[in-house]
Amino acid sequence: MKLFQLYLLSALILQACANSDDFDIPSTEFQDPNIPQTQITDIDAIKGIYHQNNAITQIEDDIYMEGYVISNDAGGNFFKQLILQDKPENPTAGILIEIDVNPLYNYFDIGRKVYVKLQGLYVGLENGVIKLGKLENNEIARISFSELNTYILRTPTVAAIIPKELNISQFSEEYENTFIRLTNVQFNRFEVLDGNSKTFASEDGDQFDGERVLESCITNSATIISTSTFSNFKSLKLPKGVGKIDGILTRDFYDDFYTVYLNTPEDIDFDSSSRCDPAEIPISFTVDCENSTIDDNLLFSEDFNGFSNISQLYSSGWSNVDLIPSNTQYTLARFGGNTYV
Repeated sequence: MKLFQLYLLSALILQACANSDDFDIPSTEFQDPNIPQTQITDIDAIKGIYHQNNAITQIEDDIYMEGYVISNDAGGNFFKQLILQDKPENPTAGILIEIDVNPLYNYFDIGRKVYVKLQGLYVGLENGVIKLGKLENNEIARISFSELNTYILRTPTVAAIIPKELNISQFSEEYENTFIRLTNVQFNRFEVLDGNSKTFASEDGDQFDGERVLESCITNSATIISTSTFSNFKSLKLPKGVGKIDGILTRDFYDDFYTVYLNTPEDIDFDSSSRCDPAEIPISFTVDCENSTIDDNLLFSEDFNGFSNISQLYSSGWSNVDLIPSNTQYTLARFGGNTYV
């Protein structure tokens, strides 16, 4: 009898396991971190810590910085960097955080509101922009994967990021590391026309970034669109039309000029073919090199003393054009004797 009861009990247990369709699904919900309002500060205040000391500075206070994610590394144009701005719309400050994690987009999507635990981190100026991270060899280093959840706290809030509409002539430190929009712009004609349409970053001379000239059809100004040679859209051709472009305003690696990085080429909307290129004026002349002086036949003169960086050259209408197969290009520098500076 006991053997029969044991068999019956076993059968009932097996039947219950086989017929059950109910499984517990792990909860993916999370809540706002419980941070006292008195411990929350903004990005501009953290940038002020650097400016007060004019040096890499450790943050010792137990405070948290609030911000919204504006970078997306899904396209490979950002690498182990998270960029935050202080508000979803009309931002007044932005900052870059170095993080030793790749990719980041599947955890920190665009518009995600986060809090950054600042105690123990360092703030400094590198490559022309303010950064947050750890310290290594007196430089801002990346936050490790093991410390990610300690320093970067996600919230359930995902806001719509509205790009700040600017003209190229309005670029300033105030808008560095913020999401901006440029309207009525086009790529320089030597980059996209006459069968010479370049890619974003797959040309022979592109080593780390492809740098392409973007011109304003509103003001006499130009800037650079930078694309990593590791991005997954580097081989796409530049669009030929005119329209708007959204991206993150920053500085080039050497802090020589302002540049814009795209999250994705889908942030370009060139909906018009009516370009604003200057009229081409053909010039025909003959110079007798044996019987004339240079001054008598001088057609154009420029000593470049009024320029201090490449961006100013672009803004004044100069173009970096490849004329020979070796891909020779100009640069802007100072010379003293035989010394290149």
